[in-house]
Amino acid sequence: MTVPLMLIWGAAVCYTLVVTALSAGLVGAAMPGAPWIVEQIVLLLFWATATPAILWSARRFPLDRRGRRLAHLAIHLGLAFGFILATNLAAPLLTQLALGRAFDPRAVMRQGLLAFLQVYHLALIVYAFIVGVGHYLPARAAHRAQELRAERLRASLAEARLRALQLQLEPHMLFNALNAIGALVITGRKDEAFDAIGRLGDLLRAVLATETQQEVSLREELRLTQSYLAIEQARLGDRLDARWEIAPGIETARIPPLLLQPLVENAVRHGVACKVEGGRVVVRADRVGERLRLEVRDDGPGVGASSGAAGNGIGLDNARRRLEQLYGSEHRLDLERSGEWTRVRLELPYHGMGEQGEAA
Repeated sequence: MTVPLMLIWGAAVCYTLVVTALSAGLVGAAMPGAPWIVEQIVLLLFWATATPAILWSARRFPLDRRGRRLAHLAIHLGLAFGFILATNLAAPLLTQLALGRAFDPRAVMRQGLLAFLQVYHLALIVYAFIVGVGHYLPARAAHRAQELRAERLRASLAEARLRALQLQLEPHMLFNALNAIGALVITGRKDEAFDAIGRLGDLLRAVLATETQQEVSLREELRLTQSYLAIEQARLGDRLDARWEIAPGIETARIPPLLLQPLVENAVRHGVACKVEGGRVVVRADRVGERLRLEVRDDGPGVGASSGAAGNGIGLDNARRRLEQLYGSEHRLDLERSGEWTRVRLELPYHGMGEQGEAA
């Protein structure tokens, strides 16, 4: 604080001298002598030295405190009166001492009182301005602290909502996987059931590894989705034809965890599984400019043919709400029927992670 104040008041000294010189030149008068110049410098040095104390008084006696406004205003007016009077009396005295000249105390007193009467209204404005700055700075700091607390609260609430949405998905996915394994056991397909249990273990480990993260790499999400599809593949066998169309080089793109898996689950359970002959599920991912495009499509019976295909099932509704929390208007999620395909299309802002975990 001290250095900026000295610079400000140093600039004020230079400004005073320059304006005085220009004014004298314009009217053809002589430049004021050394005593006047020294006295002005001394006055400004008084102001520079006293500024921290004035700022402190603004914090100590705030004018916005209810029930104390008039009392604090009176204190500030008294301090201003005393300070301005003292500086105008002390400045000529110190000037004479600095120049080594003899001085008459009565003359110095008259000169100081005359200067006080001439400049008091202007000096009071400067004093009030400094008090205003002293009042504004703590108020601004308090406002920033309040905004920071509010922002942290909003972030905490958003994180809690995201976590609640993720927790909604995990048991749903687990129950469906266990149902698939149960179907294998009931039909006597023990080898497939054992393999599916191993896949379920991989799936649960992947879920636990990402449960506290808002975003994971596309590679991790694809791995988790593949583990889930392997369980469904064991249950449905040749009835499920799963295909992957992943553009090269985008595996490090960041997406919310458990985003693709519930969409693929919808495609399997409300698409492929509803057809006696089975069907296809295609997962597609590519990058277009600064956007990541994801698509899950199936050639099942289509929207409205099953309870979860109308776009209001847990998977789609959960995905919409999570994407809204994370990306706001920067995302898109569309469900459509085109020809034999039911498509869920997503667009997100593209951002990736380097090999060492730094933003790419």
